[in-house]
Amino acid sequence: MAIIQSGVSGSTLMTVDPSRLAGRMSLQPYEQTGHYQLGAPTGTIATATAAGAQIFSMRWAPGTGAICLIDRITVNINLIAAFTTTGQPVGLGARIIRGTSANGSGGTQITVPSNSQKYRTSFATSGFTAGTSDIRISTTGALTTASGGTSDTNYLSIAMGAGTTAISNVIPANSVLLDSTNGRYPLTLTNTDVLVIENMVTLANVGTYQAHINIEWSEAAAY
Repeated sequence: MAIIQSGVSGSTLMTVDPSRLAGRMSLQPYEQTGHYQLGAPTGTIATATAAGAQIFSMRWAPGTGAICLIDRITVNINLIAAFTTTGQPVGLGARIIRGTSANGSGGTQITVPSNSQKYRTSFATSGFTAGTSDIRISTTGALTTASGGTSDTNYLSIAMGAGTTAISNVIPANSVLLDSTNGRYPLTLTNTDVLVIENMVTLANVGTYQAHINIEWSEAAAY
């Protein structure tokens, strides 16, 4: 069996598999100060809510050099009041607004207490607890967009469904809106960036829905 000397320590050796010429590695998560998760429901999204209306907003602004790494977002939509005709499109889209100057407003602000949303108690308190970071979700209609900043022209990802004349689950539970958990580079928010989820289609047809949003993220020193 061949051996390779470590470039860090002359006394440390890396083993190489002689049959496949492969290094033996132990996979570990990237260095982070903590890993967190949040699940949140909207209120009843009203008829005539416009396309592009923000229903969820997550502004990263801890006032430090730390970064927020979005690992995974899943969503679903349940009809509360059925549409009058079948085929009313319903959709959610994720978008980034970069370099904002102040938090948005409206809806319900979601607070993250100092020892909450952690995967492990010993993790650092989330940057969404301190500074001017802000998470909020719609009660009945659009949130007010965070001030300043430049919104990406296109959606990062979308989830679509079609409403019917019966109460139904229009976008199934745990529909993936974003996923970087399988070794992909994570969506990274730097200070004053905002992740928003928008209602994609104007609800011109009579009918209302409730959306559920689950988001996993990690926080780390800038690298």
